[in-house]
Amino acid sequence: MKPVVQQTLEKVSYDRILDIYKERFSDAANFKTVIIGNYDEQQLRQFLCQYLAVLPATNKHEQTNDSNIPRIVGGTSVHKFVKKQATPLANVGIYYTADVPFTPHSDLELDFLKRCLSIAYTDSVREEKGGTYGVSVDFELDKEDKPNATFTISYNADPNRYNELNPIIYQQLKNIADHGPLTSSMDKVKQYLIKQYAQVAITNDYWSYIIWHELDDDTDFDRDYCKMVEEMKASDVQQMAQKILAAKRCIEVTMLSE
Repeated sequence: MKPVVQQTLEKVSYDRILDIYKERFSDAANFKTVIIGNYDEQQLRQFLCQYLAVLPATNKHEQTNDSNIPRIVGGTSVHKFVKKQATPLANVGIYYTADVPFTPHSDLELDFLKRCLSIAYTDSVREEKGGTYGVSVDFELDKEDKPNATFTISYNADPNRYNELNPIIYQQLKNIADHGPLTSSMDKVKQYLIKQYAQVAITNDYWSYIIWHELDDDTDFDRDYCKMVEEMKASDVQQMAQKILAAKRCIEVTMLSE
């Protein structure tokens, strides 16, 4: 997917935008509508009848065409480029992709791996080496993606320390794959996730996330969540790290200062 630039915006056709809008709302047969929040049911019912129920429905069911969706290429590669910057920095992004079971437990294993790895980076890269303010770790698990799991590690550092710090980034993930996360890290993550659940489970955003997964993926990410957190073992997190590395799909993109 190309980034949006001024030249792209100049090619936008407002007539085509209106055509697409009319096309999408010409058939509500495939619509899924979720309404979450504090509302008066009778008043909401009136609005639903007025604005949603009157939309046309031809009962024509569309099929998703994902042939034009860009995919992360396979294999292992490093791509470096140089760019003039006002403040010299090494901007590093490392992307692992792998196929894992699409389950709430796999999602939780990835979350534990993300957080245990973040703790390891804080100790090794930030505190011990003083090489960066922090290393960002994140993941996505999407049923439709191929592969369905993406694990991302990114950080900024002094360009002169890139060769010193970058091997540590890879080594910490391998350490978890080889030996499992530290017991102290597992305990911290469990305490945090249990506390966080109590805070987010009263928000609309959380239940929107849960309901959409039930509708789109037929998967309940809320059921027995705290029980799964308490029962998560270091060996589970270790095996997830092993799956990610065993896929041998890793791309590093690094921008260095001129």
